[in-house]
Amino acid sequence: MATLTIKDLSIDFTKSSRFEGENFLQWQKKMKTLLTTLHVAYVLTTKRSKETNEETLEQTCVRQKWDNDNFICMGHILNGMSDGLFDTYQDTISAKDLWERLKASFNAFADNICFGSRGVHHVTSKQTSCEHSKHCCGNIGINLKCPFRFKGDHICSGPDFELSSVGFGVKFFILVIAARNVIGVILLSAFLIYKWHRRHLSMYDAVEEFLQTNHGLMPIRYSYKELKAMTNNFRVKLGEGGYGLVYKGKLRSGNLVAVKMLNKSKANGQEFINEVATIGRIHHVNVVRLVGFCATVSKRALVYDYMPKGSLDKYIFSGCSNCDLMNWTRAYDIATGVARGIEYLHQGCNMQILHFDIKPHNILLDENFVPKISDVDLLNYIQHKIV
Repeated sequence: MATLTIKDLSIDFTKSSRFEGENFLQWQKKMKTLLTTLHVAYVLTTKRSKETNEETLEQTCVRQKWDNDNFICMGHILNGMSDGLFDTYQDTISAKDLWERLKASFNAFADNICFGSRGVHHVTSKQTSCEHSKHCCGNIGINLKCPFRFKGDHICSGPDFELSSVGFGVKFFILVIAARNVIGVILLSAFLIYKWHRRHLSMYDAVEEFLQTNHGLMPIRYSYKELKAMTNNFRVKLGEGGYGLVYKGKLRSGNLVAVKMLNKSKANGQEFINEVATIGRIHHVNVVRLVGFCATVSKRALVYDYMPKGSLDKYIFSGCSNCDLMNWTRAYDIATGVARGIEYLHQGCNMQILHFDIKPHNILLDENFVPKISDVDLLNYIQHKIV
């Protein structure tokens, strides 16, 4: 621990000009700031009240009913040790004289006192260096306590006395402001995280409640871990649509599937429930079958049968590489198959389903060129009895 000598502390404070006229008030303020900032002492501004001129410090303590080790007399400069060391300063007329006597007294105890960054410390004969003390208001021979505290917080003071603590007050104020800002940021962050978590949990709870209620009618439910396994960590990308990316996957049975990972904008609870509930009940040779789904707090996915021939648009537009595979007979079969699928959606389901987006890109072909209407999760559906 770095230490300061009396000489270090008295630099620029022992010039005679410091103790004349208005300079004395400036000197007094500077000395208060210096001593309190260094945790050296408390500078008190008025003298203790005596009953008689001959009254000693000990008699004042008895009369005021102060505890033996818990007093400071106004007009003294103290550092928490027994007041006997400073008793001779109570009637000092000159501030310069007070400072000189203070230096002399400290020099007399040079082997026992050190000034450190954490306060004034007393060193016993068994100690070799200054140590921060956890004790308070002790006499010489034991460690010191409260090198720097507010009044009322283990301060060694008598009744109705005001202590000067300029340096610590500023530091404490800055510390309070900084702590308040840090706590504010932490609380705001915690609140935002809580709101986000609650919003996603409420969606997830709605999905869970619906899935549990309609468990017997639902397709297979997969975990996100199972999706990663069946797609080989989403290695093969089949396509990309407005609702998300589509990956090629393989079930344990060996059947190939297409896994559509839904975007965040699509992955809200109500829409997802509608899709799974409605599409899961569609069973027609010309509509892509929903094999399963995934529903977690942050992940939504739909698992469909894989269509190896891809979409119809790859075979019918001029200049396409697969145009030679499309003949009039095959085109006729595809057209009638799509018509049957639309008829089923309109009239064959328990709910009347209006696709509103029939186009070659949404017509998928299996290995035998049998057409399957896809992207039914884009649908709008109404009760069958309405139309």
